[in-house]
Amino acid sequence: DVRPRIALECTGVESSVSTAIYSVKFGGKVFVIGVGKPNATVPFMRLSTQEIDLQFQYRYSNTWPRAIRLVEDGVIDMASLVTHRFDLQDAVKAFETSGDIKSGAIKVMIQNEMDS
Repeated sequence: DVRPRIALECTGVESSVSTAIYSVKFGGKVFVIGVGKPNATVPFMRLSTQEIDLQFQYRYSNTWPRAIRLVEDGVIDMASLVTHRFDLQDAVKAFETSGDIKSGAIKVMIQNEMDS
């Protein structure tokens, strides 16, 4: 079985959560990190018959004050996190770069003339 044991769902979009549920193997886990709508439908019987655990994390809980302090104190250099910048007309190249592990990309930014 080549299906993963764990799926990380980072959008909170109902269709994406469902896809993650269908992607994991028997006894797997879907970890929902994304924040979606207040109510969502999930394939309950798939979760039940495949004994899949569904777990959630509210990713924004208590994170901003600490992150802001780390930036203010110089512990995190925000400028170094943006490793590549592309003009809007080079957006395809930006996506290729972000998907190429050899590029060393951390954060790829697409900017328009207003950002330059």
